[in-house]
Amino acid sequence: GKIALCDAGVGLGKTGLGKTYAYLAAGILFRKYTENASERPVLISTASIALQNAVLDEYIPFLSEVMMEDGIIDRPLKAVLRKGKSHYVCDDRLIKRLSKANLEKKNERNKQALLSLKTHLDLDDVPHLSAYDRNQVCVPGRCACHLIDCRYQRFVRNSRSPEYVIQVCNHNFFIADAIHRSAGIPSLVPDYCAAIIDEAHKLPESARQMFGKSLSIEDMSALITGLKHEQYVLAAEKLAGELKPIAQDLKKHADEDYTLTKERKVQYGKAIKAILSIRKNIGNAITPPLRSQLMDAWEMLELFHRNALDFILYADTNECGSPALKAANTNYPERMQECLWTRNIPMILTSGTLAVGSDFSRFKEQAGLEGMDTRLFESVSPSPFDYKRNCRLYFPQQIHHKPEDGIGYIGEIA
Repeated sequence: GKIALCDAGVGLGKTGLGKTYAYLAAGILFRKYTENASERPVLISTASIALQNAVLDEYIPFLSEVMMEDGIIDRPLKAVLRKGKSHYVCDDRLIKRLSKANLEKKNERNKQALLSLKTHLDLDDVPHLSAYDRNQVCVPGRCACHLIDCRYQRFVRNSRSPEYVIQVCNHNFFIADAIHRSAGIPSLVPDYCAAIIDEAHKLPESARQMFGKSLSIEDMSALITGLKHEQYVLAAEKLAGELKPIAQDLKKHADEDYTLTKERKVQYGKAIKAILSIRKNIGNAITPPLRSQLMDAWEMLELFHRNALDFILYADTNECGSPALKAANTNYPERMQECLWTRNIPMILTSGTLAVGSDFSRFKEQAGLEGMDTRLFESVSPSPFDYKRNCRLYFPQQIHHKPEDGIGYIGEIA
């Protein structure tokens, strides 16, 4: 039930410590020999797609072969990669996109990429898919299709099978699962017996994003569509009229410094008033998911309207490319402690940059682990690679400048 902070130095080539094999072997053996753990998976969270792919395609197959040969396990280890909704095809949206797209005007690669989605579920497996098409067919933040058995929902159900000994995800997905659990919402992954967070130095930044809030143009559209679907057409039209100027303004200025102007404050106020009116008049009649969407929109607009000081407010695009209002929580370390570290589950957090020397205090402060010393185990393993002898720090005589993008950069380093 403890939390291990393991700073493991990074080497070059074959001079690394082998920490990936170490934590995989530890997790598998823990699951096999610990009481009540054998039916639950080991969760592995990383920050990069490259490491996720390496774990799935290289480390697990090799370790599986070794352990089977040694008689430790009697069948190959099975793992599944879990990602956010926006990485997958929504069959309902794909049908609509194919019915509207003029395929004859598309270049051949984009055309074939779009058509291939009939058989490919993971959008990351289709390299030539245009950004616009991806945005049009990905599973939205709030899945509102009414298909009885879409491929995405089937994948989610199948991925919870106990045959998968290891569940692999990124930090955002890991935190989203923890948020669901703390809020009493169904979890994204099955209950796991142990968690391993690799590239853990990037976990606080993921938490800063995940413990924030977001309201995209796509969310606004889904809310209005939901009201119409539940036969509240007048309420939908009234809200659409108040949200339209906000959406248009957001589309124009999502990549800029999005500050609260007098005009924006007035428009937010009108939209808030429309939402509160809907809540008062039909709040108990609409379905719980739609009610939740309505209140999420109200909360986000209200934060911007009052220029909340306990959030960092800005505009950006979401994973699907939809312009969005975003609010990052400045108290995310407290939320991390509340959601991630209070469960009595053994965890390993590892990286090459968790400690300064042998001091983990900075990371503990950022990750909400302060005051939890009775649960913490700390370990530092220096890199076997001799950086002082084998690396050279180079300072160029000139700093080159790219006038077209205003960015200064250092010249090439041989």
